[in-house]
Amino acid sequence: MFSTGYAPAGYNDDAKLHGRGVSPLHDTGTGSSSGSYGNFETMPVTCRDNNFDLCPTTLDNRGRLRLPEKDAAEPGYFTATLNNSIKMEMTSTRRAGFQRYTFPTDLLQKENSHPFLVRE
Repeated sequence: MFSTGYAPAGYNDDAKLHGRGVSPLHDTGTGSSSGSYGNFETMPVTCRDNNFDLCPTTLDNRGRLRLPEKDAAEPGYFTATLNNSIKMEMTSTRRAGFQRYTFPTDLLQKENSHPFLVRE
């Protein structure tokens, strides 16, 4: 999970830093979160009134805090829950990476919003 803090390995465990997305692809040893080498970030967001123009799509306004003590990882699997209760899960196989985002129903109803996935 990329954050506004220093994260050369692509992850920072400080839940007080805003995350702006997760990258499904990493090149071993590059340590870059700037989009080089084909790396890009995705982030689950909701858009008020189901209007994509109201989506937080820029790096600055889509940043989110994570809920403390909700990150978990093991080889081939990572999960984190954002402070708006969107759960992110990532897993991999030898040739593919998968991401799953669970959007809480109450969040979608409260904001009359629709889930979207934005990428850098």
